[in-house]
Amino acid sequence: QCTAALMFNVRKDAEETLGALRVDPDIEFAAVYTRDGALFARYWQPGNAQTWSPPSQPEGHRFGIDHLVLYRNIIVNDRQVGAVLIRSNLRKLHTLVFRYLSAAGLVLAISLLVTYGVVSRLQQTITRPVMDLVRMMEGVSQRKDFTVRAKQTSKDELGALANGFNEMVVAIQERDRDLNEHRRDLERTVADLKNSTKELQEANAKLRD
Repeated sequence: QCTAALMFNVRKDAEETLGALRVDPDIEFAAVYTRDGALFARYWQPGNAQTWSPPSQPEGHRFGIDHLVLYRNIIVNDRQVGAVLIRSNLRKLHTLVFRYLSAAGLVLAISLLVTYGVVSRLQQTITRPVMDLVRMMEGVSQRKDFTVRAKQTSKDELGALANGFNEMVVAIQERDRDLNEHRRDLERTVADLKNSTKELQEANAKLRD
């Protein structure tokens, strides 16, 4: 749109064209330069009046911390007749990034809370019963306490595991009781045999006399 103004050297038309940029509050400065790099026309937001020479590097864009500078050559019939430069602030981008970061932080916080709740639930339903069962097994193996029983708090695999543990402890307790009875029977039999042997020895002694 500034090509004709450049070619016919009508600075006012170029300034009016750049003035249309005031509808975008993010644009801080715009300028049109001649082919030699001289400032031809410019537009600036109130409070942002600046004069910049065209960038030395090829046409393109450059991001700063808080702004974006766009530089393009104006070409007519494969011949450069000038250049245009526009500088825009990045307030909207910063606001958008802040919103995204806030949303990501909120999602992360919610995820952490959900994860904590799931872990707590798993600890109550899985980890704690398993640890209780491990402690009971240690009591059985170390203290030979066969009176302990696991609480069957559910009907799932953990409940079946607790039920199997209880059945195992009952079987061990019954076997231990049976072994104790057999041991006592053997002790009585041995005592009877000792008494019979003593009586036989005494009878033999009497016979020899």
